[in-house]
Amino acid sequence: GFGDVYKRQRHIHYNETLEELSALEKEGRVHIIRPSSPIQAAMIERDESNLERIYQTGRADMKKDLEKLKAYLDS
Repeated sequence: GFGDVYKRQRHIHYNETLEELSALEKEGRVHIIRPSSPIQAAMIERDESNLERIYQTGRADMKKDLEKLKAYLDS
């Protein structure tokens, strides 16, 4: 059925979406906040220390990006 076809092509849709978002970002139409490094976590992460590390990385990344985000929102 449709679900099976989508599952087989999900990576294609994902990559197309990334390309589209990259183009929109270059045009200045979107501001993307992304992790500074790959997130290492299980699908359902239960390790509290790993979750804390991911959270703190996200906070630090956001602090670094905050001025750029403000400038984008003001434009």
